Amino acid sequence: MATVRQVPDMPARFVSTRIGVKRSASGVVVGKGTGTSLTSSSCAFAVLGAGGHSHAVVEARDGETVVAVKLYERRECAAVDGGDGGTCTRSRPCAECAADAYVELYEREVATMLAVPPHANVVPLLDSFWSDSYMIVVVPRYRCDLRTYVREHRVGAFPAQRSIAFMRSLLEAAAFLHAHSVVHRDLTPRNVFLTHNWTPVIGDFSSAAIMHTTAAAEAQSLLLPPLPPPPLYSASSLGAPPPPPPPPHLPPGTLLTPAVTSMWFRSPETLLCLPYDEKVDVWSLALVWLFCLDGRYRLTPSTEQEAVEQIEHSIGPFPQRMIDQSQAPATLEFVSSTGRDTARGGGGGVRDGVRRSVFAAPRCLEAHGAGDLLRDMLRVDPAARLSATHALQRLNALSPARSAVVSS
Repeated sequence: MATVRQVPDMPARFVSTRIGVKRSASGVVVGKGTGTSLTSSSCAFAVLGAGGHSHAVVEARDGETVVAVKLYERRECAAVDGGDGGTCTRSRPCAECAADAYVELYEREVATMLAVPPHANVVPLLDSFWSDSYMIVVVPRYRCDLRTYVREHRVGAFPAQRSIAFMRSLLEAAAFLHAHSVVHRDLTPRNVFLTHNWTPVIGDFSSAAIMHTTAAAEAQSLLLPPLPPPPLYSASSLGAPPPPPPPPHLPPGTLLTPAVTSMWFRSPETLLCLPYDEKVDVWSLALVWLFCLDGRYRLTPSTEQEAVEQIEHSIGPFPQRMIDQSQAPATLEFVSSTGRDTARGGGGGVRDGVRRSVFAAPRCLEAHGAGDLLRDMLRVDPAARLSATHALQRLNALSPARSAVVSS
């Protein structure tokens, strides 16, 4: 049974899908058999997820459409009412507000989704606005996320050939985002969704960044037709502030916050607090690909040191150049890129008796000629790692494009 929760002060336009509804002659949504208007604040909403940063994601009916409503809670602000406190009403992050992080996440997600034209494999923004209690993002309600699908089907959820078609769709979405200078920065099975016809789509842009990237010009010239204008901002009538300005474009090599990506999918360069670009998404997608095959996470660290150790053991060593340039804490230790136990760099040490590993792609992918592609998507050195555009070109060269629709 789905988890449910009360959502205080939910805008009345959203009705719980747990209560049967009908539309009266006047167009008012009423409960079946009750003859009275439903007040959403008294309804238990089905919880779709807690969200990495949001207060909750719940299922609701918006008119005739079932949607997912992402709620960023508005917090108390000491700067309101002459310092007496109250809910922050500022449309930009407030320096004195405990809700700064929520406002920033909300505005980043909305601005990023507005910056990207529609794409079949990218979650669209249906609406965004502020209510008295929440900052709200409305997106389509999908069948499930990738993690749920794979866990329910266990082994055999994605035979190798189907996983290749699935990965093609995700690489198309990633290349499209990168062509518009959007780096997702948190591609995990929980942020890949399956539509009702089982098509994969990438969502949750609360960690995304907009950067000038080499992939943008590359993908524009190699993959994409002339772009349509971006979708218009969709605001409700509930006192929404003006749409947030798009995030600033950052020059290549800009050091962004290293901790945005979930630990299990974090790339080597972010672990070392080095400047990074769109190739962090390619690393994450390669790990998502492996997860599709058998439902196992290849890296399951709980700390940065464990992440370094597992990458070295399962995928390969960190190049000495990256170790020397590392801005990570001095407590991180590495295996020498030459295989010896005496190298030291970047303020870190070297563990005794640990040997480097060479990544072995699953045999099922090797049989379809995709092993080398996966290895090149998982290069520890980002300079040697494929971009999403080049990975997609390699994948298309292996076999003609096929539908990525998965079976139920």
